[in-house]
Amino acid sequence: MKRIGIGIGGLGLLLLLIAFGTDTAPEGTHNIGLMQSQMMVFTLGCLLTLAGVIIGTVAHVLSRMEAAGLLPPAGTMPQVGHKPSSALGVDA
Repeated sequence: MKRIGIGIGGLGLLLLLIAFGTDTAPEGTHNIGLMQSQMMVFTLGCLLTLAGVIIGTVAHVLSRMEAAGLLPPAGTMPQVGHKPSSALGVDA
């Protein structure tokens, strides 16, 4: 999941670079249609970058919680009919 977050964030940064490099005045006069296209690419780049950062951060936190023993290892399923013991060691 970390790789997905990094990929999405990288794609967002690439779109931001494209948006900043877009020429909105090819003939000397600013073209409103080109400015709108630039703004839409910029907004999409910002959203993808933010989504990538959030996905990467959540994946990092989950892996740290898994390493600390707060979560079961990834890919393991709880057993059906298994009664979890209470945190105090006393069955309710």
